[in-house]
Amino acid sequence: MYRVLLIENSDTQRFALLQTLNEAGYEVIECQDYWQAINILRVTDARELNAVILGWVDYEAELLALLKKLLSSAEFTSIPAIILTDEKNEALKTWLQSRPASKLLDHGQHVEILDYLTHLQRHEAIARANQIGGKRQRGVSVLLIDDSPHDVKRYQRILSTSGYAITIANEISSAIDYVREDGFDIVIVDYFILDSDAGREFIREVQANPALSRLRTVVLISTYVDKAVQDSLELGAVECVFKTETDALFLARINALASQVVLQKTAESERRRFEAILGSVGEGVYGVNDEGHITFMNPAGLAALGFTRREDFIGRPAQSLIHIHDAQRKKDSELRDVLADSYFSGAELKQHETIFTQKNGQKINVVCTVSPLDVGGQRQGSVVAFRDITERKRMERRLIWQATRDPLTDLFNRRYFEQALKREVNKVQHQTGVHSALLYIDFDKFKYLNDTAGHDAGDKLLVEASQRLKECVRTSDDVARLGGDEFAVILRDVESEEALQISEHLRNMLQEVAYISEDVSFKLGSSIGVAMIEQGMQDKDVLANADIACNIAKRKGRNQSHLYSTTTNEDRESMNEEIVWSSKLQKALDDDDFFLMYQPILPIDQIDFDSLPGEPNRLWASLSHLPDHYEVLIRLKDADNAMISPGAFLQMAERFNLIQQIDLWVVRKSIQVLEQLKMQGRDASFSVNLSGATLSSGEILAEIQNMLSRTSVPPSSVVFEITETSAIEKMDVARNFIETMRKSGWRFALDDFGTGFSSFSQLKYLPVDIVKIDGQFVRDMSIDPIDRAIVIAINEIAHSLGIETIAEYVETRETLELLNRCGVNHAQGFYISKPMREIEQRADSATLMLRLAEPIQRF
Repeated sequence: MYRVLLIENSDTQRFALLQTLNEAGYEVIECQDYWQAINILRVTDARELNAVILGWVDYEAELLALLKKLLSSAEFTSIPAIILTDEKNEALKTWLQSRPASKLLDHGQHVEILDYLTHLQRHEAIARANQIGGKRQRGVSVLLIDDSPHDVKRYQRILSTSGYAITIANEISSAIDYVREDGFDIVIVDYFILDSDAGREFIREVQANPALSRLRTVVLISTYVDKAVQDSLELGAVECVFKTETDALFLARINALASQVVLQKTAESERRRFEAILGSVGEGVYGVNDEGHITFMNPAGLAALGFTRREDFIGRPAQSLIHIHDAQRKKDSELRDVLADSYFSGAELKQHETIFTQKNGQKINVVCTVSPLDVGGQRQGSVVAFRDITERKRMERRLIWQATRDPLTDLFNRRYFEQALKREVNKVQHQTGVHSALLYIDFDKFKYLNDTAGHDAGDKLLVEASQRLKECVRTSDDVARLGGDEFAVILRDVESEEALQISEHLRNMLQEVAYISEDVSFKLGSSIGVAMIEQGMQDKDVLANADIACNIAKRKGRNQSHLYSTTTNEDRESMNEEIVWSSKLQKALDDDDFFLMYQPILPIDQIDFDSLPGEPNRLWASLSHLPDHYEVLIRLKDADNAMISPGAFLQMAERFNLIQQIDLWVVRKSIQVLEQLKMQGRDASFSVNLSGATLSSGEILAEIQNMLSRTSVPPSSVVFEITETSAIEKMDVARNFIETMRKSGWRFALDDFGTGFSSFSQLKYLPVDIVKIDGQFVRDMSIDPIDRAIVIAINEIAHSLGIETIAEYVETRETLELLNRCGVNHAQGFYISKPMREIEQRADSATLMLRLAEPIQRF
């Protein structure tokens, strides 16, 4: 077993590495800090370790110095080390130069770690295979066939004294039995015995038996006679020895033969060892000569490429047999075959990714390492080790796709769109004469279709409309679904007139999309806002301008396009309306016009699943015995005391930098409500959202800390939900706040977990107690096996890290039952309860009165 010492302070990193190494078959000794590693090394025999993986952190300077000194000692300095760090420095590089076998990698390069460990194993195996002699048995066995007691005694003495294992046979019949039973390296036979019928039969039997084909026959002749020598050689003798020769000359002749026997045995032993090594290696391995023709291939290589017969590959050029041959390479003479170049030049090639062709014509992704094969100082071709990474590549493509695509329409998602818009704005700022545009598309009265025909009908219409958008834009443009029925298109290198023309073309094409059934007939219309991307703008300004233009298009009667311009009265009025919103939000903060609503979060393991209600919004009322835990949701009162959902004002709050003050209001109000409930004897707890802007502000976080330090509410009563992690500009500030607060007992949750490729990496930087599984996976998990698999995976990873899970958007009984089977800890959604205006005493379900609000809006 290949034994690896893993030293990693980060629990998350250590767990991920431990999983990777265990799955690859390595025996891992796990150290959670430097002090533990130092103690283990002090009592460990260096011969028991094959490699060390060290997560490097500079802030443990004293312990790190002790660990470096120990690893640099004579006992451990020869052990290969893989150093994992994201911050290189000169001291680290200098230390690495003092070690003969060390590798510097970034955290997260798990594939590269496995590749380097495999490289180390292969070189150790080859080194062991090259160790000839020592304990290996190198004795040569001799069978002497002679009926002369004098000669037998003489040659037995000579051979035994020189260390040969000698057996005596006085006649052919016994010699045959000896050879059949034991086999020998050399047979010394008297010429007169060999020249008999029995002797000739003996020679024929030896020559006919493949197992005895390497037996060397030496003939003893009394004196030199041409006929005797000729007859002996014709019968297959390799040497003729004359009895008149001195003992020293006889021994010299036998020693010469014995040397050949030893060399052959050594070569055969090394060949068998080499074949055993190749057979046991999990990677595919093949050899090529200087001309690139295949000379051997191990079983793993045969299995990967689909070969079964030697004639299918031995002696054939690897370049034409297994290298990728696509139309692009044939047309593009500059597209080099790097792998073939290394064959012909003898250059080493490490971790080269390419494509191989299997015998059946199928293509597989592989990563290759090419090493020149030197024998006696001369190059004899190359050895290629390769690994099939087709599944890894497929998974990488799938994850990247999921991270950047909307799951319903396959268009780019909002996360990708925001990054693409930033890049385009930056390009326009730095390239003179470049003009681009943003189209903001909102489908008219789309809610009517969802309300009358259902969400399935709406989803079908969205998919068809998305397909039309993809077909109508240029390949250089980006189309994204921002959410719901809102879409955006980034038009590159266009003037305002062309952008408006493209917008009208898209609008006309979208009008051809319709949903028609027996009960509902709906023809799609769209309002499109067009905003030019100009120098001096920021991405949020462009998006706001496009949104204003879209609203103007709606006010004009819908189903039309509008180009934003600061020179028109209408656009100025819309901008003034935004300023009005800014004043309105500031006034709401000053006058306390916001209010909270509460949606219960339910512990799943305390539910009686035998008595679940069939309809939504009833379960919470029937569970008066359970603890009170709610997510608090902000709303705004309008002039008529009606409710305004956060979707209508949060974007404005972010644009005018009021979101941090709103966060402070929510935290302050939540603490006040909890204090009142505590005075009433209620043991309630809240989940409170914090925006990315708040988590990036040291001043606001300090104010929150001061507020919490003055309250009588216990830390266990509040969970802070972290939303919009991509908007956290100062991750170190956020991390420091979370770590400090957790030490005092306050808890944190990562909201909307799973929506992006970076969700799992966020766990490295933001230590949390809970993850909330994004509702887009939960809602349809009872009918979609992919969503269900994602929920299970997120839940298992969270639990393996000691993190609890909450599932959002639980809208049906079936979903709740499935979450229970998956082992999710908590649930939240319409099936349990809609958001409530007030928290009232839950004495029993008959007297419980809940004032319900519209569907939950994410804050």
